[in-house]
Amino acid sequence: MYGDHVWRLRADSVKPAWLAAILEAIADGASYETETSRSFWEADASPERKAVFAENLRRLPDSTLSKLSARDAFALRYARMGPRLFFDPKYDFYWAWIGHQFSAPMLDRFWKVIVADYNPWSRLSKNTVPTLVVLGRYDYAVPYRLWDRCRSIPGLTFVTLERSAHFPMIEEPQRFDAALTRWLAQR
Repeated sequence: MYGDHVWRLRADSVKPAWLAAILEAIADGASYETETSRSFWEADASPERKAVFAENLRRLPDSTLSKLSARDAFALRYARMGPRLFFDPKYDFYWAWIGHQFSAPMLDRFWKVIVADYNPWSRLSKNTVPTLVVLGRYDYAVPYRLWDRCRSIPGLTFVTLERSAHFPMIEEPQRFDAALTRWLAQR
């Protein structure tokens, strides 16, 4: 159990469990999309947000990305996902990748091998460690709705930031810090 080695846990913009469909999508270079995220996107995203995403796909099609290095393709694939990952659908996240070294093959191995069979649900559902889960309201990659079945687990505290998506610590740093500080003070 987590409590043997962990006395507090914070999870930001993560899924409560890995699913085969998620891993298959990642392996294919897709957008971590599950039926929940797809239906949430279709029902909730504004026409403007969908139009920006369509334009990003038009400007950076897979045929262009396939000609790039693994690192550059990964960075641009992530950048074109902006409307699904940020409250501001036009936010350009490419700055996070410029000048930074990372291993796209290592990330690929992480998704396809390391977490391929990982499903923490059995432990999470019995968790006794105080856990803070911070989610962005407009995260279309990891919709806050994915956590609905977890809301009754004792020890879990949920904070949904209303002007954030996948990166609430970047989009609403003051509110994120305040939620974290409040939660820590209660422990």
